[in-house]
Amino acid sequence: MRRRHKFLLLTAGFGDGHIKVAQALQQTIERQGDQAVVVDPYRESLPVWNELCRLLYRKSAAMAEIGFDYYGWSYYLTRDLSSDSPLFKWIGAFSVKTLATIVEREQPTAIVHTFPFGNLIDGLRERGVRLPHFTVITDYTLHNRWLHAGADHYYVASADLQHKLAERGVPLGRTTASGIPVRPQFERAAQPAAAPAAGSVLIMAGSYMTIARTVKLVSHLLRHPGLTVNLVCGRNETLLQALAGRFFGIPEVTVYGYVDHLEQLMSRAACLVTKAGGVTLSEAMQIQVPVLIFNPLAGQEKENAAYLADKGAALVLHTVKQLAGQIRDLLLAPGLAERMRRQAGLLRKPQAAETIVAHMRSQLEGSQQEQTAAVLATGGWRYHESVR
Repeated sequence: MRRRHKFLLLTAGFGDGHIKVAQALQQTIERQGDQAVVVDPYRESLPVWNELCRLLYRKSAAMAEIGFDYYGWSYYLTRDLSSDSPLFKWIGAFSVKTLATIVEREQPTAIVHTFPFGNLIDGLRERGVRLPHFTVITDYTLHNRWLHAGADHYYVASADLQHKLAERGVPLGRTTASGIPVRPQFERAAQPAAAPAAGSVLIMAGSYMTIARTVKLVSHLLRHPGLTVNLVCGRNETLLQALAGRFFGIPEVTVYGYVDHLEQLMSRAACLVTKAGGVTLSEAMQIQVPVLIFNPLAGQEKENAAYLADKGAALVLHTVKQLAGQIRDLLLAPGLAERMRRQAGLLRKPQAAETIVAHMRSQLEGSQQEQTAAVLATGGWRYHESVR
């Protein structure tokens, strides 16, 4: 009888993408008979600091609009820092003690990252914690913070990213081009029962669009008969109320708050306007909807957008006028839309979560690492006296 494993999934609440990936993995792990627990070590170790950083993250788009792009500056400043950088050691040091406590409490078989925690695992190893750990990179681009933990194995979006890791010294044998995990409903929606509505535009407004820009864009689009717009505001209540009031009584426009059937809206859309988060883009690639990325933020979103645009699966626009014009052109030129769908199909990697979980399990059950073998043989987790 196969031993039941327990995976500790480490994530963080800076955007929904990292959490969604952790949840997709958790569902797959549990569906296949193992255990999984999702933990945010930043929230547990430094709750006040964590909330402050999350606030700054949420405000970063608005600040970038007025020229104070602190998120983009910090991303590019630290992208190529080495693993022994004092900055990353300082960042990770704050949460190591809490994470050691979490590991002791949960007794996992292995640790899985869905957020770039930098030197956090290195800090655990210095405390004597010896557990297999894996990293799931949730973007189409690479930042050195993903590499600093020295994971046993990395799961990445594409073969291109595999080779970027190889250039940074990670052997190809320690990477798998699994794709980025998405929730099961997006996998199911990848086989649509009917073709998308010819003039339906889905706009993910809640994550980054201002009220003024959204109104301006929709007003441009409504000048063209036969075009319908679905606006998703997510948890942005201010945006929801403003847009619901502005477009009340206009049958061509439907305004949503947070939706749990996004895959249905996406599969019926002729095109999608969105930010360039790695998980949202992966969801769109699964469904093969043409993607238009509006004014991507500096950092991983700009790099994600550039990657998909280079592959022909997305278009990047920087003004509302350009965006409205490109949407009209896309809807009037079915050949362009079909080419984008075809390119998305080449990039999509179905069942990424299943691929990752199966590979992690095989690594655990067939590992040649002496410490891993000892853990499996004893049926539990052992830690060094220094952790006590």
